[in-house]
Amino acid sequence: IMRKIKKRLSLLLVLCLLLGMALPAMPMHASAAPVAAPTAGLHFTPRVLEALDAMGVERNEVTLHVGAGTFKPVKAEQIEGHTMHAEWIAVERGSIERLIAHGGQCVAVGTTSVRTLESLYYLGVMIARRPDIDEADLHVPQWMPYDVPAVPERTLTTVEALQAIIDWMDRHGLHALHASTQII
Repeated sequence: IMRKIKKRLSLLLVLCLLLGMALPAMPMHASAAPVAAPTAGLHFTPRVLEALDAMGVERNEVTLHVGAGTFKPVKAEQIEGHTMHAEWIAVERGSIERLIAHGGQCVAVGTTSVRTLESLYYLGVMIARRPDIDEADLHVPQWMPYDVPAVPERTLTTVEALQAIIDWMDRHGLHALHASTQII
């Protein structure tokens, strides 16, 4: 695997870490504290991370506070009957800028990272629709990925959605995006 990675030095690796992040306090509900740590990245020991760094592989960390609802069994006959809980995310500006620099492409480690990255796209769509949206309204509803119509008259590219986030952050003087998501 390491040989394959060496061939792609411009690879952007996104790790989702829940604890120990040096991000400013997130406006979140008290029950939003993480209840679990991501497991997909457990094999990334300090030694492996140092080896990736030595090969020039870029790494970025995003935060998603995994809620207890992640472990709630789906009991509904149809998936539409299952309500996903909200999870809180935080992504630093530099991580979004690196995603843009890589054309929105990266390797996500685990479903927690994937949910965060998917949410970024839909947050960008929301911001493109409503450039003056309040931070408190930055929430991706459970079914938005399946219900969102084209904006305006076409679908935003990943880079356009990410750039909408950066522009919004510039207008609000923010260095990290804080939002919530219910993406399943």
